[in-house]
Amino acid sequence: MATMTTKQHVSFIDRVKATRSRLAELETNTGLAAQSGEADQELLNQWNAACRAWNWLRRDRGKRYADCTFDNYQITNDKQQRVVDKLREYAADPKNIENGVGVVLYGTKGCGKDHLLMALAHAMVGLHGICPLWVNGATLHTELKREDFDDPNRPSSLVRFGNDPRTAPILWVSDPLPPSGALSEYQQKLILEVIDRRYSSMLPTWTTMNVASGSEAEERLGAQAVDRLCHGSLVLACGWKSYRTVGEASS
Repeated sequence: MATMTTKQHVSFIDRVKATRSRLAELETNTGLAAQSGEADQELLNQWNAACRAWNWLRRDRGKRYADCTFDNYQITNDKQQRVVDKLREYAADPKNIENGVGVVLYGTKGCGKDHLLMALAHAMVGLHGICPLWVNGATLHTELKREDFDDPNRPSSLVRFGNDPRTAPILWVSDPLPPSGALSEYQQKLILEVIDRRYSSMLPTWTTMNVASGSEAEERLGAQAVDRLCHGSLVLACGWKSYRTVGEASS
């Protein structure tokens, strides 16, 4: 798997390394396999679970996003630097997860919002041993509709390691909006149920949206859903040109 490091103090990785080093030293000195205590085992179990989830995330996101970090995000203006700095600050503070602080990135399509959230996920695994559950907005709508109409007892393709979108420690939804226009009232109802449950449980939700403003987000996703996603969250405007457009213009 890719090395999970950031410029910040990688506290969770340091704790894991220290625990493994201490157990290895005990084994070397005594010639016997060291027995880890309950706290050590809990730490190692969390790390192993985070690594499994991270490998799933990298696979689900594909080659284009698998190795995205803050360090390899191309910064060409002050707006981008501000957004990266704010996301680094968010990642460094574990209280953001404890307090259910979400993240909303909105702006032009193709400006790197998913790169930034993949970088944030990368940082969260290294710093805190927590990996988000990721789902594409279109897939989320399809699965919610299937659960509502078809067989609610059939295992959902969204579930990873016992976590589903309603209860995962962190849920990351990539653009819950349709390519054009607004969600239907039925679609708004289904996604609001997920967002509201997470909001009530103080579980962070991260999302990217290809919209120009909060009012456009409300018109297309629904005012109640947007209100819950944004309340107490880190909301950042990605107001710069699409990388894809820039690339086409320079080719």
